[in-house]
Amino acid sequence: MRENLVRHTRSCDAGSRRSVVNSTLAIGRLCRLALVLSVLGLGVFLGWGIWWWLAASQRGLDLSDESLYILMAERPRSYLQAPWQAHQLWGVVLDAVGTVQRLRIARIALLLSAHLVLARSFLSAFPSLGIPDMQRAGRSVVVAAVAAGAFLPAVWLPQTPGYNDMAVLLIVLLSSITFHLRVELRSPRRRNLLIVAGALSWFLFMSRFGSIFVLAPLSAVIYLGTTRTGIRVARDAATFAAGVALGMVTTHLLLAPVPSLLGGMVNTSNGFIGEGGHSATSLLGIYRQDVWDLVYHTLRESWLYLSLALLAGALCCRSRSTWIGPTIGAAAAVLFWRNLAWINGGAASKWELQRIPFSLLLFGMSIGLGAIAASKVARSAIRPSTGAALGLMLAPFFGALGTNNRLGIVAFFFGSLWIIAAVIAVAGSLEGHHGTVVVHLIAWLAVGLTVPLAVSGLWCNPYRQAPLREATTEVASTGILAGLRVDTEIAGLADFVRTTTDEFRREEPPTVVSLYFLPGMTLLAEGRTPVYAHLPESAPDWATSVLEAGCQNPAASIIIFSEVDPLPSTLEIVQREACADRVWERKPGFRLPDGRTLSVWATP
Repeated sequence: MRENLVRHTRSCDAGSRRSVVNSTLAIGRLCRLALVLSVLGLGVFLGWGIWWWLAASQRGLDLSDESLYILMAERPRSYLQAPWQAHQLWGVVLDAVGTVQRLRIARIALLLSAHLVLARSFLSAFPSLGIPDMQRAGRSVVVAAVAAGAFLPAVWLPQTPGYNDMAVLLIVLLSSITFHLRVELRSPRRRNLLIVAGALSWFLFMSRFGSIFVLAPLSAVIYLGTTRTGIRVARDAATFAAGVALGMVTTHLLLAPVPSLLGGMVNTSNGFIGEGGHSATSLLGIYRQDVWDLVYHTLRESWLYLSLALLAGALCCRSRSTWIGPTIGAAAAVLFWRNLAWINGGAASKWELQRIPFSLLLFGMSIGLGAIAASKVARSAIRPSTGAALGLMLAPFFGALGTNNRLGIVAFFFGSLWIIAAVIAVAGSLEGHHGTVVVHLIAWLAVGLTVPLAVSGLWCNPYRQAPLREATTEVASTGILAGLRVDTEIAGLADFVRTTTDEFRREEPPTVVSLYFLPGMTLLAEGRTPVYAHLPESAPDWATSVLEAGCQNPAASIIIFSEVDPLPSTLEIVQREACADRVWERKPGFRLPDGRTLSVWATP
């Protein structure tokens, strides 16, 4: 009887163990299924955003900044006096694709590709950052989170790329090289990477020279925590300088003379002074205030959610339960998302927009700080990645230097680096199941906030024009605007401009003097504006130079669009003297969509 009792007890114990094992396996399968569904969901969400982004590429045309970018990319060598020479690079792309719509699609492809390269290089640098490698699901959501950063320029910038888009592309690629250089210590590949980095830095200086200061925090990402010797730094600097020289030689031979490019930057850009007449000192003071405002308002409006994230990080390290920390983190993420999701994309809400990627950084940092406060293991694990995370936090601010806009708004475009810093804060301080789950939360926040913002910015609040979701009409053009659809008011304006220019058209395209920063009139007229594509009200001498250059070309008619009637006195003097052999006609005006009325003077 005793033997039967022992046998029965052993059978119960074995059954209990099998039950526990089966239960553990079932929970493990559910967790893996949930992670796979998370990856699939992120993929679907990103695909949805890309679809609408591509659909928007055939709609809309801004008559100010976007038209300026198109005009300068169409004839890049005609505008070497420009402060930023990104049009020299975008002109190559426009020549290759042929139309503005395809140029917009190329921008989408380039932004996405650059961010995917950044994600891959970041994952390859995990060992050098002291971060344990992730399973396939964790790696996939990191890629999704970084890819979401590609949507940030689409939230507010014009669809046609300009110097800001080029700066984003180049800084993202430089950041990718930065992570590879942490891994490649001594090899021919390191030398090649440094040469490429030098060439890209030259192109960054051409495109948006204030952004060149981003090299300082990126250098910190490379060297902090990886080396203490100055020999390697000196060797790297020499190789990098060779890459810069290679970029300059390539530019001089294939794009434009380097002295002319540098002369344009010095003479007409005002550099860090800006068109508003700010001094460099006052701009630095404004930047300091911008950063303070961004930090203050973000903390004031999100302190509750960041506190919950701090608690979640601490519980992930201290609690024995496998679910309580991630659950609180998920609740904080949902509340955090609801706090920011009301923000619409587009220029109408640019002050609020700057909080989005910066808030993602603070959310990830809060989880990491909670883990560090609760665990010695987390404190020791985060040390190798501290320097890299700090450099990535500063890089968007340094990349945004040289702007008259709020520093946080321009730093917003480089928000993928803040997303990576948030992932470092989480993955570097949390291990195993907790780290994987919370990285998924960060990825869902990044994708769930930026993709809807981009779609809203494209379709509901596009840059300085009517919503693209409204009725559109195709522009009757066989040139670079072929295939574009615009709102009915712009379409009416295009018909008016075409009728006017056809009446005075000669062998060559007309010279168009469009005052008060309306380069879109030149595009709609399929004309040319020599010397200066940008004719602001604050620089009347530029319009005079353009008109004088046009009068020296008898093969082209001249058309002046102005909202001032009669013309400014300086232009009237040019008409009487430099253009004395031309007979001018006053044509009927036209009302712009923004309410202004244009007057027209033309001569065959």
